[in-house]
Amino acid sequence: MMRKGFPRTGSIVQLDPPEHTAVRRKLNAAFTADRIAALEDTIVALADGLVDGFVADGRTELMTRFCGPLPVAVIAGILGISQADASKFGQWADDAARLFMGGQLPTDEWVRAAEAWWRCNITSPTSSARERANRRPTC
Repeated sequence: MMRKGFPRTGSIVQLDPPEHTAVRRKLNAAFTADRIAALEDTIVALADGLVDGFVADGRTELMTRFCGPLPVAVIAGILGISQADASKFGQWADDAARLFMGGQLPTDEWVRAAEAWWRCNITSPTSSARERANRRPTC
């Protein structure tokens, strides 16, 4: 993976200024109160759809059927990833969390997670073919 340009480095929480400041500024701009408020109808519709999927059962495991999938679906939508691919995106996000916030992983687990994250980063539907061809992970 390192030969492909994927360094074994950390996330924003492990960056120091000025790198941390630059990344945080970009993230803050994406999550203003107005931008989040504009998502309310979409989030309610996603939540309703998830509840509709289990309400007839009379009971459910809430973390698995609602609390986990809802933020994944919302973030996937923000990034332009289809809801059909949201669970795949969720797995990629879990891999990224393990890579960048989980401390030291055994090499085989790190390679598996890095390869999954690389596939997500390279195949992102929000970038052009040229960007995907020249992209190096920056997370």
